[in-house]
Amino acid sequence: MDIATAGRRAAGTRTFLDVLRAWALLPQSTPEKDLAALSRGDALIVAARLHCDDGWHRGSLRIAMTSDTPLSWIERQSSNSVTFGLPVRLRDVRLAFTWEHRHVGKALQSRVLVFNASGHLWQMAVPTIDVPLVREAFRSAGPPGA
Repeated sequence: MDIATAGRRAAGTRTFLDVLRAWALLPQSTPEKDLAALSRGDALIVAARLHCDDGWHRGSLRIAMTSDTPLSWIERQSSNSVTFGLPVRLRDVRLAFTWEHRHVGKALQSRVLVFNASGHLWQMAVPTIDVPLVREAFRSAGPPGA
């Protein structure tokens, strides 16, 4: 199993199969289940678009707080990845600007997280429902007492 698929999908990260499961009224992930899994040390996968110098890129944020690389983003179309060095400092959670909607989705579906990690200022869009999970992961990966 490669790093991009090692973990359970978070509540807001849905595939076509997840949609079919919901229609069939099968159990689904919830933000509460995600936070419980994070506290147990389980690896979780969150759909995430990362802003780099050349624009927004689709990928996944792998949250595995008990591994050597607790926060890693893996690009969907290539093998490019970014490992965020610790500590991580969340600076802002905001709606996407009007000109960003084309790249990160509609305003109600996602939020843009602005954070410092590895000596760099990053912007990452995640599904709105997954913001508490990512916020808690960043808090756990932040400086002591943050």
